[in-house]
Amino acid sequence: MESLGLAGVLVAFSAALCLFLLFILTFSWWVFPNQTLKKLKKCGLGGPIPSFPLGNIKEMKTKNNIQSSVASSNLTHDIHSNVFPYFSSWQK
Repeated sequence: MESLGLAGVLVAFSAALCLFLLFILTFSWWVFPNQTLKKLKKCGLGGPIPSFPLGNIKEMKTKNNIQSSVASSNLTHDIHSNVFPYFSSWQK
């Protein structure tokens, strides 16, 4: 009888742990990026809307590849587009 009680406690603890991890992942992948986007838009910085769960990483990589191929042909001393490529593309 005691072993069933201990097993029930372990099952309840593992279920609570899984729910807690689900809560943390939901906030870190969905809620926090949307809050950050709202804060940036209030400051006047726009940008692409992040997609669930990992944002717009694929979109940024394709833009970076396009910019690097164009940048190799146009050599300038303006380092802002190289240091902050996403901000320069979002401002255009």
